[in-house]
Order: sequence, then C-alpha cells, then structure tokens
Amino acid sequence: MISPISGSNLSALAFYQTSALQAADASAARLASGRRYTSAAEDAVSMITEISMRGQKASTAIYLKSAQSASDTATSAANGMTAVSNVLSQMKAAVLGLDSANTTSVTSTQKTIAALNDELTRLAGTTTNSTGQKLLDGSIATTGLSFRVAGSGGASDSVTVTAVNANATSLGSVGLKLSAIDFGAGTPTTQANALAAIQAAQDAVSTSMAGAAAVASAMGFRTSALADQSSSIDTAIGNLVDVDTAAESANLSRQQIIAQSAAAMLAQTQALHASMVRQLLGV
Repeated sequence: MISPISGSNLSALAFYQTSALQAADASAARLASGRRYTSAAEDAVSMITEISMRGQKASTAIYLKSAQSASDTATSAANGMTAVSNVLSQMKAAVLGLDSANTTSVTSTQKTIAALNDELTRLAGTTTNSTGQKLLDGSIATTGLSFRVAGSGGASDSVTVTAVNANATSLGSVGLKLSAIDFGAGTPTTQANALAAIQAAQDAVSTSMAGAAAVASAMGFRTSALADQSSSIDTAIGNLVDVDTAAESANLSRQQIIAQSAAAMLAQTQALHASMVRQLLGV
C-alpha cells in the first residue's frame, strides 16, 4: 500500500523555501547597501544610536567650519597688521631722519609721511578675510567678529576676533593722529610729537596683532581637534553600520542553497503526490 503524503509536509517545505528566499533577499539588500541593517525593524537600537552619532557629526562639521573661518579671519587680520607695523616702522625712521632746519629734508619727510599714510588707508580698506569682510577699517575694532566653535554651553564656546582701525585718521596719540602730522604747516608738528604719535600707533597695532595671532593659534588646535573628532565619529558609525561582507556573503549563499533544496524537494514531493493520485484513480 502506498503511504499518503501529508499536506503538512508540503506546507513545511513551502515555508522553508519562502523563509530562505526572504533571508537571501535580506542578505542581498545588506550587501548592496553596504549596511548591516537596512531598516529600524532589523535593529532599532543600532538605528537610534546611528541617528545620534550622525547628529554629533553634523554639529562637529558646523563647529569645524566656524573654527576654520575664525582661524582665517584672525590670520588675515594679523598679517594685515604686520604690514601696518612695517609701514609705521618706516614712518618712524623717516621722522627720525628729519632735519627741521633743512627745507629739503622737511619737504622730503612730509612727502614720505603722506605716502605712508596713503598706504595705511589702502591696507585698512583692502585687508579682508576669505569672505570679503574688511578687517582693518574699524568695523571690528570694538565689537569684533564672533565665531561659535563648540557646544558645551560655556563662555569658551565662542571666540571673537578684533582688529585695530588702521586708517591714518585713527592711528596715533590722543592729541595727534598720523594723518595730522605736518612738518610744513604754519605751526609745524614737532619731531617729538610725531614720534610720540607713531609710537602710540605702533603700540595699538602690536596689542591688536597679538590678540589676533593668539586666536589664530588657538583655532589651529581647535580645527585639528574637531577634525579628529569627526574622523572618530565616522569610524564609530562605520563599526556600527558597515556590513560584514564575508559573513553576509556566506549567509546569502547558505540561504540560496536552502531555498534551492527546498524548491527541489517540494517539486519532487508534488510530483510524487500527483503520481500517487493517478495510481489511486487507475489512470
């Protein structure tokens, strides 16, 4: 007597085939995407962690860009003030060489002062950062430019870059600005007063330049730290998300073999079942 084939056996084979195909599809999707999971349903905890880390990376990128801008601005300002300092040194040398009793010397020195004052005006109007913001025209002499470079909630989260007004009408002593130095006037500027005004200008520029240079130096360390932090976050995200290609490929092959075997067994069983039916019917 021929043993009947249980319907539950056919259902089980169909179930194994379907499950294996679904698992193979999932492995193929992971390999194609390069991700260990492709939806929250597969690993909700890891998905939440990934979202959090990507948020940290986005914030770090913003702070890094801001720190780079602060460094660029401070460096540009310091370089501009270095040029201003060089002009002032030349101006001081010209005044030291003045012979107030010699008309030719007075005229020559006055022309030099005028030309150097013009150069100060040019530096004040043309020294900018990478975004075109003027730095030595007095616009950031008091309030400065602020950059948010961290998010700890403390006062150190922001840095401010300030720079002296390099215009000849602003630099000088309280009673004498560089633009007002005139050795050929009816009441000429004395050599001593001119030197005092130049020294006051040099002191102001040196102090401002030191502040800008300090910010530039600090931002060099800050950008390096933020770049390292961003790299570390990338590594952590990769460790969390990236698929194990070797393991997933092996699983894909295994599930494909199971699916193929189940399909073959199901086909054989169904063929046997049909044969038994024909025999019972005497066909």
